[in-house]
Amino acid sequence: MKIPKDLPQFKDYPTLFLVSGEFEAKFYVAKNGEISENDSFALNPREEAKEKQAFVGKKGGMQSFSAVSHHGRYIEDLKERFAKKLRDMTEDVSNKESIREIHVFAPGYVESRISKKISKGSMAMVKSTHDGQYLRENPLQLLEMMKKELEQARSTKHIHISKDEKKIMHRPNTKPKKG
Repeated sequence: MKIPKDLPQFKDYPTLFLVSGEFEAKFYVAKNGEISENDSFALNPREEAKEKQAFVGKKGGMQSFSAVSHHGRYIEDLKERFAKKLRDMTEDVSNKESIREIHVFAPGYVESRISKKISKGSMAMVKSTHDGQYLRENPLQLLEMMKKELEQARSTKHIHISKDEKKIMHRPNTKPKKG
């Protein structure tokens, strides 16, 4: 889809927007005034966990045999598989589209897992991270949010405070107490 003129156009080089939830990810590529969904995947915990659920055996005489494999561990395994698949797909999209910047939109707990598993080369390309659940957001809304954050960052950088002003601002209250 076309990017409106008031938003960044990404004409210099393609940029990857990695939008992730706990078990779902979408990859948007923005270049030459257009943004499109390049790839996506989702791991369903209910479907993926079936292979590792409990086993209850047949009765042997007076006893019944049962076993639980990976009791509570299958979610951790699923998180590992998700992080590995995310890393591989990020590398594929980055190489295919010759990406030079990556912007990550994910909840904080997912972002920490992403930063641990993603390659060093891809991690060096990450320019910004945004904490929150953005999977259902329109990619243009993500661009709007980025634009607002950039404007706020630029406006705060231009404020210059002299040493004297800093002293006054950080001076403790020295008024004598009454009574």
